[in-house]
Order: sequence, then C-alpha cells, then structure tokens
Amino acid sequence: MSAMLAAVRAPLTRLVLGLLVACGVLAAVEGGLRLAWGPPPPPRFVAAVWRPDVPPLRVAGGRVFPDFQEAYAVPPFPVLPLPGTARVMVFGESSVRGGSRLPPDLEIPARLEAELRGLGIPAEVINLGRPALDSGGIRWIGERALDLGPSVVVVYAGHNDIGNAYMSSRYGDPGSTLLVRGRILLEGLRLHDLMVRLLRPGAGELSHHAPSRDGPRPLPPSARLWAEADFGRNLAHLVRACRARGVGVVLGTPASRLGTWSATTPICPDALPPGTWRASPSGPVLEGRAADAAAIEAALLRVPDCPEALFLRGRLRVRAGEIEAGIADLRRARDLDPEPVRATRGIVAAIREVGAEAGVPVVDVDAAFAALPSSDALFIDPLHPSRDGHLRIAALLAPAVARELASRPPSLVAPRPASPPR
Repeated sequence: MSAMLAAVRAPLTRLVLGLLVACGVLAAVEGGLRLAWGPPPPPRFVAAVWRPDVPPLRVAGGRVFPDFQEAYAVPPFPVLPLPGTARVMVFGESSVRGGSRLPPDLEIPARLEAELRGLGIPAEVINLGRPALDSGGIRWIGERALDLGPSVVVVYAGHNDIGNAYMSSRYGDPGSTLLVRGRILLEGLRLHDLMVRLLRPGAGELSHHAPSRDGPRPLPPSARLWAEADFGRNLAHLVRACRARGVGVVLGTPASRLGTWSATTPICPDALPPGTWRASPSGPVLEGRAADAAAIEAALLRVPDCPEALFLRGRLRVRAGEIEAGIADLRRARDLDPEPVRATRGIVAAIREVGAEAGVPVVDVDAAFAALPSSDALFIDPLHPSRDGHLRIAALLAPAVARELASRPPSLVAPRPASPPR
C-alpha cells in the first residue's frame, strides 16, 4: 500500500511543483513587462463595432472621414480645427447618431453647436456617435480621435452595454459568462497584450463577442452587474486619456422613457389579474387595464420584484401626483426589464462615480427628463430622443461644455497639429 501511495505521490508532487514553477516564471515575466512598459490597458470588450484591424477615422485630402459610422456617417470634417474655433467631439450610441431617424443637423451635436454659438462661443461640434456602439467601442474610437485636436469631449452613452449583453447573450448563461470573464482576465495581462501585438499586429485593439445563435435570453442580475462594471472601466479609461492630453470632458447620464413598457416576455403573468396581458402578432403586450391599485399591490405581495406590477404601480402613482414614488417604481421596473435595452441605475451610478473620481462635470440628463411630466414626448421609443428630445439634451449639456471651454488654456482652444488617427 505504501509503495502504491508513493507511486501516486511522486508524479502528483512533480505536477504541483511544475505548476508552481510555471506560475512563478509567468509572474516574473509579467512583473518585468509591467516594470518596463507599465500596466496593461484595461480589457477592451464590445459586441458590435468597426473592425479592429481598420482605422475608424480615415484621413484624406486634409479631411477626416468617420468610416466607422458606415451608413450613418456624418460629412467629413477638417483635420485641424477651424481658426478661432473650439472643437468639441460628441461620442455616443444611436441616441447621438442614427437611432431617432433624424438628419445629423437635428441631432444632439448639431443642436449643441447652435446652443454654444448662441452663447457667443465659436465652436464646431462633431458627431461621432453610431448605433450599436457600447463603451468598448466608444473608448476605442475616442482614443484615436484625440489626435484631432478636440478642446472638449462629450460622452452621452450607456444604453448599449446592457442592451448588447442581452442581444448577444454575452453573460446570459454560465458558459458564456466564464468564457467572457476568462478572456477579460487574460486581456488584463501585459504578457497577453505583448503576444497579441507580436503575433497579430493591429488585432489586439479590440475583442469581439459574436451574437448568440440561440438569440437573446433573460439576463441574470449578475450579468447586469458585470456589464455595468465593464462600462465604468471603459469610461474611466477614456476620461483618463482625455485628461492626460489636456482635453476637457463632459459626461451625460443617458435618459430613457420610463412611461412605456416594451418587453414581450412576461416575468410574473400569474401574479396579475387575467386581461393584464393582451396577445398581439409581435408577442404579449402589457395592457394593464384589468389591474387596479389593489390588484397590483396584491401582485407585489406575492412577487415583490415583479417588473410588470412595479411598472403599473409607478404609472398609477405618477397619474395620482405621487411623482417621486412613481418614478422610483418605474426605474425599478426598467432595471428588472426582461428585455433590457435601456441604461440602468447602475450605469447612471457608474457615470456619476467616474465623474466624481476624475473631477469632470456630469450633466444628469436622466434625472432632468424623469422630473418632466411631459417627458414621454421627448422620446420616439423607450430610449431614442425625439426631435424635441435632442434639443432638450443639447440645452442641458451646453452650459457645462461652455464652462469647460472657458477653462481651457488658449493654446488648447486654438488649432494645433494633429497626427492621423491610428
């Protein structure tokens, strides 16, 4: 027996020692690389963006072509800011470019330029938004756009980190969660970064996750937390890159339409009275006519986190004049939405936290819209602003952008040489 145990222990001991030695060697190499080149960039992870091996901004004939916008591309703009004009760049998702089905001159950036000029500030505001971008893509494009001499960068984003996670099932099941988190862990190593750059030049800029073949699936609470954390990391990295270049930053919290329920996947249909859901060709529609206040309270006693019941109670409270309690219910329902395409409170909190840590202004568009009784008229759907919504967001952003421009040294506001984007 002792001989058998010894025979087993010997290879097991060698295996353990080999693993320890390998870990030690890897740790030493990683430590040396970090001493030589500093820590690696935070993981770059995004579900849908311009190809990582192609520059998102193309320079030709003294002008910049925002190719990453593809079908939603705005007109090319000069490589250098116009003489005596401050350059402002607005980064975002479809709420900034394309999602409202409006021409660029009616979207947030153009409206912001008009607001600034109305304040007597000569500024050119460039629209660098695109549908489907999440924080990884915005960070990737934003870092390259800093070569084009902006005085201030505005980031108005936050819907797609949750929406893309849902659409691609990025964190939708234990297998995909482990795969994604493991990949992000590897991308946090300087050794991994070096190997990718040596073996596949230009391919290490961005990691992609293909959409699930099985289609979207409900996101567990942990998936939302991971998506929110990834958003915060990417936003913080872009803000640091701007500050390192002396570029001002203004962050906006993304507003969403709280008074509408678009999910067609009932979470607690049995808790609500019959007739609450109506059948339609696109799936069940939350009607709510059969649910009075007593029925809704009874449903919430049975299922405290029933998003449909919270939505219906919030809507009743707002109509009754209980605005603060009603908005709280509507936000909670939005955060529990089984088909999430709107920024959650976690995303909004991440924006506020990044702003506080970096000392950059945060314009709370989300809170401003929620406080308006007529906020539904500012949207065309659960998240895309209407024409008036774009105008209102620009008006909210303009004072903070004007203050940032006023605080920029003249050398940063004036045109300066710019290298072609990488």
